[in-house]
Amino acid sequence: MERIKLAQAEKFHQYVVSLGRYALQQVDSVEAFGQVEKEDELEVRVGEYLDQSEIVYCCDGRPKDSQQIRIWLEERREQEYGYKVLAGLDLAKGQFAGIDLRYADLGNSRLAGANLRESVLVGTRCVRTELNEAD
Repeated sequence: MERIKLAQAEKFHQYVVSLGRYALQQVDSVEAFGQVEKEDELEVRVGEYLDQSEIVYCCDGRPKDSQQIRIWLEERREQEYGYKVLAGLDLAKGQFAGIDLRYADLGNSRLAGANLRESVLVGTRCVRTELNEAD
């Protein structure tokens, strides 16, 4: 019976994570959220207190240098880029094949001509991202 409960708990946890992601998709356009005082970097996580959790929303208002981010991405480090906010950057013609960008935010970025072959893009936000001739 305990094994059945644990198996169902994992499914329920994944449901709650998906629900959190869905609920927070448009949070940036909610006026009340915009009025809340926040740090430059914010993560909303779903999980048990002091246990494993998963990021369902993040924003990062810190200034970023497109060239430095391009160099960092082209290093192709494992499990380094998921959930990152890479919005508003010029990453055109970057060689990013095989990197894991799951749930990253590439909104308003320029990735024209970029190589993203075999990259993990599950849940990646590409709102107003320029992807002309990206592969």
